Amino acid sequence: MIDFTPFYVWPIAAVVVLLSLWMLYRMIATPLKKSPEWEWTKTRHIAREVDGKRIIECGRWMNIIYGANGLFCLVMLAIPVFGPDADFEGMRLRTFLFALGAVLLCFVLPAYMGGFGVRIEFDHSGIQTRSLGRPKRNIPWSAVERVWYSSATQWYTVQTQGFGRIRIYYLLDGIGSLLDKLESRGIPVTRRGTVK
Repeated sequence: MIDFTPFYVWPIAAVVVLLSLWMLYRMIATPLKKSPEWEWTKTRHIAREVDGKRIIECGRWMNIIYGANGLFCLVMLAIPVFGPDADFEGMRLRTFLFALGAVLLCFVLPAYMGGFGVRIEFDHSGIQTRSLGRPKRNIPWSAVERVWYSSATQWYTVQTQGFGRIRIYYLLDGIGSLLDKLESRGIPVTRRGTVK
């Protein structure tokens, strides 16, 4: 069990708060920086090919980051819940840790669901998508109208005719292959780095 006396808890709480502030700073500052060498993770340009289909997916670094952030949030939630009974000061700290863990989980969970709940494949016939909020879509190449990048949201938007929009986070592995394929088919593409 963890002893919630100030001697043991306050250094841990200080590290947790500093790490949380650092993560929040990186989430806010990353889209504001223009230089590619500042990015905190690198992705594969070329999509992985399976049975003739190219797949856009979360890469190794995205998996590690999501896993570490999720584990961090769960530990922050578990310490106050499973810790021993404490005096008033300890209860304040337990409440603070629980609230901080819950807030961070609110940031991590949508990103996790957006990364792992989405599957995008493409081949000679078109683009196939699957996500948590939509049924599977098979979009022919002829329905794709244009692609643009938004630096505010950090994703590419593929505009289609009659199939809605596909939003793809820029840190997914293999997005470069899709953009190359779209450009080779004469579809206008605005890439990251060319947006002012």
